Amino acid sequence: MVLLLFALVGTVPAYAYAGVPDGLVLSGTVVDASGAVIAGAALRLRSVHGGAWKTTRADKIGTFLFPGLRAGNYRLVVSSPGFETKEFPVTLAIATNPAPMHIPLAVRTVSTTIRVQGQADSLTGIAVSSTQGTIGATEIEDRPILRSGQILEAIPGLIITQHAGGGKANQYFLRGFNLDHGTDFAVFLDNMPLNLPSHAHGEGYSDMNVVIPEFVQRVDFDKGPYYANVGDFGAAGSAHVVFFTALPRNFVKVEGGSYGYGRTVFGLSRPLGTGTLLYGGEAYHDNGPWSTHEDNYYKYNGLVTYSHGATAHGFVIMAHAYRGTWHSSDQIPVNAVPLVGYFGALNPTDGGESQRYSLQSEWHRQGAISRTKIAAWGFYYDLDLFSDFTYYLDDLVKGDQFEQQDRRWVAGLDAHHTILSEWFGRRMVNTIGLQVRSDWVHNGLYRTANRVRTGKDDSNACHEEPIAACTSAPSLVAFLPAATDLNTFTDTLFGIYAENSIQWADKFRSVLGLRGDEARYIVTSLTPAYVATEVNPIQSVDFSWLNSGAASQFLPEPKLSFIFGPWLRTELYAQGGFSFHSNDARGTTQREEPISPEYPFPAACAPISPLVQLKGGEFGVRTSTVSHLQSTLSLWFLRSNSELQQDGDTGGTIASEQPSNRYGMEWANEYAPTDHWTVDLDLADSRAQFTRTDSADAAFTNPSPANALSYPRQLPGGKLVPEAVRAVASSGIALRDYKGIAAEVRLRYFGPRDLTSDGVNRSAAALSIDGAAGYQLNRNWRISTDLLNLLDRRNDDITYAYISRISPAAGAAFTNVYHPAEPFQVRFSLQRSFGFERQK
Repeated sequence: MVLLLFALVGTVPAYAYAGVPDGLVLSGTVVDASGAVIAGAALRLRSVHGGAWKTTRADKIGTFLFPGLRAGNYRLVVSSPGFETKEFPVTLAIATNPAPMHIPLAVRTVSTTIRVQGQADSLTGIAVSSTQGTIGATEIEDRPILRSGQILEAIPGLIITQHAGGGKANQYFLRGFNLDHGTDFAVFLDNMPLNLPSHAHGEGYSDMNVVIPEFVQRVDFDKGPYYANVGDFGAAGSAHVVFFTALPRNFVKVEGGSYGYGRTVFGLSRPLGTGTLLYGGEAYHDNGPWSTHEDNYYKYNGLVTYSHGATAHGFVIMAHAYRGTWHSSDQIPVNAVPLVGYFGALNPTDGGESQRYSLQSEWHRQGAISRTKIAAWGFYYDLDLFSDFTYYLDDLVKGDQFEQQDRRWVAGLDAHHTILSEWFGRRMVNTIGLQVRSDWVHNGLYRTANRVRTGKDDSNACHEEPIAACTSAPSLVAFLPAATDLNTFTDTLFGIYAENSIQWADKFRSVLGLRGDEARYIVTSLTPAYVATEVNPIQSVDFSWLNSGAASQFLPEPKLSFIFGPWLRTELYAQGGFSFHSNDARGTTQREEPISPEYPFPAACAPISPLVQLKGGEFGVRTSTVSHLQSTLSLWFLRSNSELQQDGDTGGTIASEQPSNRYGMEWANEYAPTDHWTVDLDLADSRAQFTRTDSADAAFTNPSPANALSYPRQLPGGKLVPEAVRAVASSGIALRDYKGIAAEVRLRYFGPRDLTSDGVNRSAAALSIDGAAGYQLNRNWRISTDLLNLLDRRNDDITYAYISRISPAAGAAFTNVYHPAEPFQVRFSLQRSFGFERQK
């Protein structure tokens, strides 16, 4: 199959026009006034001498193709909703393909703004599935958001939350997954991956704090393992954040609001030489509503972009810098509320700091029958994170705080070449691609108290096993070393793919993809050797050779999609495919558990697989039969060979022992009865179960009050995947650009979730309503406000269930552990725009 697919791609030019007279090709790109591509633009071509019209649509990157034409004179008509219709004369010379056309469309005079690739734009005839889509700049601008990462909540079914301080990566929920900080959901910033493999805090860590929403031109998204160009972390879905290379207008914005919120952002773009220079920055501060100690989150973002050329041939260079520092009110158990309050914290010294500095470039070229894109990038990243999730469970004296440190240099390449052609009269598109990424990482896990690394204290050691029996000791784990797990390693991933799309008939097309990925890890353990003493006569352990080594694995991933229609502006989709997520490189060479509260005595372990396979299928429908209404419906299934779950002791992720199955439905609707009003409704529901009973994630029963210092006893367990998202709903009504007024009200529902495999512990549902309104005072000045959590409901942003101890005198207790959503708050902004106006 691999050889057949690559042979098909490689030999296209030899027979591309077999049986087609003349074989001339007319191609090009449709864009708006700012140069942004217009996906789905309708194109009609007919000879000036009459005859039947040839029709096509611009694809998702705005390009179109009319192959198999004879020499002669033609009329080309181009149109798209919200834009003026244009007509062009075209002359094709004998045996000479014309240069690709660059077709700009102006906005219709009845509208002064246009949503770039908004959800209301029809993707019929373009999309490969019912769950592909694009979110435009205006939709992002008008949406009320608490955090920058919430621009991704415009993706139907996706929930963005937070379980600690504002500077930490968001928590993601989608398609029956608690994706932790990004596992199985891939995010790209102009081709550069945001996810971090083998991260100190969690696999696939994806921090959206580096994104300035005002610079986002659009977000392209898809779901499921069906896309050959998406590799690691993309099984549940992916989002491609595309930034402006030229702003619609230069601007300066100042914001302020409740709980010490303040923000200043500016952006300017201007001609420089034969290209365009764009630069901007953001300064941000927020304390949050936390009663024990404020977040005091400061972040600074800056970017510089230089772009040259047009869609047919050009390049872009972007530099970006981010730095953030914060305190953190981590999640607390429900039994701590009487002690510290609903918005309180048990450890006021939690928090962290992070920075990321990147440089990326992209070169692209488009010919009459082909296009090529090469992106290269590199960045430096570091994080120093202090967390405390179990408080005094392990150490009654110093507490259970720990430090996770991650420092890395990363470089990568993403290149692909596409050939547009015909095969025996059938339109065909072939793409081959190469993706390479290497992370050079130094990370560590340390035991700390008040952000100070703690050494072992043999005088307080306890030798009983299990460690839970050490309740009489001054410190349960005082003999544990401060340096729990230190490593330096190289994490390299090679991916190659080929994709073939053929329009077999007017109402049927297929997309066949094949991808192969190989992971290579080289790990050197720097964890100090544990040396036995007279006080602690435990076996010595030398981790430097036990947990060092190399590991590799290759994984093939076939993908296939069938698209039927359109009939009555309706398309049907059937898909299946394989994908993967990478595992932490450290676990692939680990043969001895590091000395920690969970493993206070030497314990052997088996290395884990570098790559975990996921596979799934989907049936979907996309329709715009009802006037002004876009609707999509999908039924999907996904199987994971192993589950990555959050570990309450370390804040990291651990792999389950058994596979899991997920299935569900998604229904997305957008109704735009006029140019100014839009109503949307997105519903999703999913189920997630292990294939066998999962005893490790079962609930515990707490001891009676008479035996309060006894340890909780675990139940047998069940098959439910803990924390898996189930019901999700999002709905909004928006007024856009009506006599200078823009307003939106949104409802968000995050349904209850099982927190243990037996369903004994569950989270509560979270319902919130947010609002935003803005008014264009004149051409240059705009005021706006966001009203967040209008109902002032006490929702949980996140809920877990595990054992903790809230004070040295308290007993260990298994309870729900939550991080509260922020209460009602108001934010205001004032924006000054200036310079030449471009359409969004």
